Amino acid sequence: MDHKTAKDRLSVVRHDKLILGVTGILFLVLTVFVFYDYYTPEWKEYQAEFRDVVAEKFGEERAASVPGGLQQTFVKELQLTDRCVTCHQATEWKGLENAPNPYKTHPKDILEKHPINKFGCTSCHGGQGYSTEMQT
Repeated sequence: MDHKTAKDRLSVVRHDKLILGVTGILFLVLTVFVFYDYYTPEWKEYQAEFRDVVAEKFGEERAASVPGGLQQTFVKELQLTDRCVTCHQATEWKGLENAPNPYKTHPKDILEKHPINKFGCTSCHGGQGYSTEMQT
């Protein structure tokens, strides 16, 4: 670029600073979004809501015993991994048969013949065993 005057050179520098500043702000916003999404996964909301359901139905003491974090079942014979119980924590709880999904107890008669620790969830229900988010 041939800039004939100092004023032309300064206008280019100002323009470059503006572009650089806007790009930096966009990268900062993108970085904040990525970290927020990583540290607030969908399953944490389901677990908090499940604790609320348990506290309402059974009391705070029982709600405190609800496990947190990723839950996983590995069925060695089928080479199958399920993380379904991360959100569907009530699967084997008694007393939540009438609760809405995913806070509902699984029908007992099926679990007697097909325990989760032996068959997992995806062997019957399909789905994505490794998933920890709903498909949208």
